Amino acid sequence: MSHSTEVFRSLLSSTLQQGRGIASKGHSNRPEEPLELYDMEGCPFCRLVREALTDLDLDVMMFPCPKGGDRYR
Repeated sequence: MSHSTEVFRSLLSSTLQQGRGIASKGHSNRPEEPLELYDMEGCPFCRLVREALTDLDLDVMMFPCPKGGDRYR
């Protein structure tokens, strides 16, 4: 695939996700208490979970786990 095609596909994908995480999709099976996420900045798995939580409009309590930190480790 040419470079210009790849750039166009990337631009199209970004444009289609413009409203991502802004509005709820109307899920009714919400947990009674907020979920807990022990989050490491820069972790690709944590990022995917944060995006899913945003898409599902779920309440979450985030506990940051910075590199080299001793809290929540």
